[in-house]
Amino acid sequence: MKKLYIGALMVLFIVFMKLECKDVYALPQASSNYNVNILISETGESWVEYNTRLKNEGSDFYIRDYSIETGFSDCTNLSVSVNENINDFRKEFVNGKVKIKIFLQNNLVYVSDTVVIKVKFQTSEINNTSGKIRSIYIPSIKTEERLESASYIVKIPKSFGEFSYISLDTKEIIRESFYNVIKYNQKDAPFGTLILFGDSQQFEFKYNYRLENDLDKDKLFTISLPPDSVFQKTYYVKVLPLPLRAFSDVYGNTIIEYKLKGKEKLDVSIFGITEFKISNPYENLKHEELYLMETEYWDYRNDLVSDRVNSIAYSSSNYEKAKQLYEYVINNYEIIPKDEFSRYKASEIIEKKLDLDCQNVVDLYVAFLRRANIPSREAIGFSNIYQDVNLLHYWAEFYTGDKWISADPCMDILYFINGFENIDLNRIILAYLGLKEYEPKVIPPFTKLQDTDLFALEINLSSNNFLNKNEEYDINFIWGDPLFFSKNVPITVVVDNRTQSILRVLELKVDNIDVDFQSSYGNDYFFEVAFPYQKTQLKYMLRNIETPILIGKSDKDVNIVVKIGTEFYKSSETIKVSKISTLCKSLIWLFSIVISLLLVGVFNLIRKGLTKITIKKLTAERNDIL
Repeated sequence: MKKLYIGALMVLFIVFMKLECKDVYALPQASSNYNVNILISETGESWVEYNTRLKNEGSDFYIRDYSIETGFSDCTNLSVSVNENINDFRKEFVNGKVKIKIFLQNNLVYVSDTVVIKVKFQTSEINNTSGKIRSIYIPSIKTEERLESASYIVKIPKSFGEFSYISLDTKEIIRESFYNVIKYNQKDAPFGTLILFGDSQQFEFKYNYRLENDLDKDKLFTISLPPDSVFQKTYYVKVLPLPLRAFSDVYGNTIIEYKLKGKEKLDVSIFGITEFKISNPYENLKHEELYLMETEYWDYRNDLVSDRVNSIAYSSSNYEKAKQLYEYVINNYEIIPKDEFSRYKASEIIEKKLDLDCQNVVDLYVAFLRRANIPSREAIGFSNIYQDVNLLHYWAEFYTGDKWISADPCMDILYFINGFENIDLNRIILAYLGLKEYEPKVIPPFTKLQDTDLFALEINLSSNNFLNKNEEYDINFIWGDPLFFSKNVPITVVVDNRTQSILRVLELKVDNIDVDFQSSYGNDYFFEVAFPYQKTQLKYMLRNIETPILIGKSDKDVNIVVKIGTEFYKSSETIKVSKISTLCKSLIWLFSIVISLLLVGVFNLIRKGLTKITIKKLTAERNDIL
């Protein structure tokens, strides 16, 4: 009887517990803490270990199973233990990613109880090679319960080399004998962590344009191509047909021209490779005023913009000012995903609550930088860390001290990835924006300027099979006659460009003296360039050079050094002054003197005549009065 009584009590107790502690599948009233250890091998395989403390914080629920979303589609050699005992689990797939369901029947988690779950597996998806760089990507942990913390320890073989990019702003790096160890917390990487090795990345780009002249007369068409800069070098494998002319602006944008007759149509095909690099060596900034000018959208003289910058950027150094302005932008503005956006002035963004895209945010940042007297420009291109290649991306570059520094506030706002002086390699620059009266147009598929069946732009990681970096070209000089009564000498640099690069004269020295030179465009902002596979005559005017310009002077021998592309070309040349040219100039000079003397004489005669007339008039008026 006593045993029966005890048994009845036990049954009642179990029923009571079943009634009081309800079963739960979702975990809204639980919390977890993760410690994640990742060991990456040189062969590409990685061991991942999750150590999870799961706590039931509910009042009337118990937990009988728990799931972990790994973020990987390839998980092998799986093992699970609960409270240091081997436990049953099931491997499932959700949206192509492995989900591990852990059964806790033997370790039910009652109110206020805690269990320790250890999951270990192997994956080949963390360590990958894409193009010229090795990338390590660690996805973030997603939980149904409240995630209190998730700390990571990642061991990376030293044989991988030095880090070229880490998407984390806050991290600890420890150097061990055979491994570099990175420690960080998931709160600093809510969208995952990206680590890159390598000093450059290469992309292949293919442009296909259909140009149509709807006029009855000739018309010029311009196409903007990826620029050369301290961050990027562009090589051209195939260009059909070759352009009429190519030129670049001070930003490095490359513009090519095609001339079409009335009603003519032309298909243009361009295949090239860009090499994007993080290292940005010293560069002497020319035309600083261009990087500080106010534009329609960077209206920094507006009181709203000016006052805001004065209240934010109080540091004494330009670098610290740029960082203060960057932090203000990422902490006070949001980016709203939409299909179409309008471009706003910086003052409008401050004054009104607007839906912003990446360009709006970067426009505001560039306006802030220029108001703080920090030279800056805007890059337009794409970054494929999280973005589709068909989505344009914008970021800023500012100049401080002796180099350009990149800053991408959109990465911080959208993905919590530090973008200040921390640019990844997986990007390509299509154009630079910044000149007041001129901005290169980026053509479809990024704009709707053409209605064409051609796929206008295709970008892929480069296989490097088409790239030839050999600098093969010939240079000759054609000297013009020195300009009369000046120190200016015209020169034509004839470049037979057999390289895959665009060549541009960057520097000229005559007798070891730097010479200021001007292009045939008549200003310092646009320069004709030697396009690949073409023989081009680049016309310049050497300014302020000591030359034999007077009669009786003989030809002058000079040593000239030209920096074209990345190479220096040296030559001994003779500036010739022809006898006919000298005689003509002398006659013009003498004629000018005679004309000047005659004009002076005529002027004096007129002045004397007017004086006599005035005296006679005054005398007559005096006689009338008397």
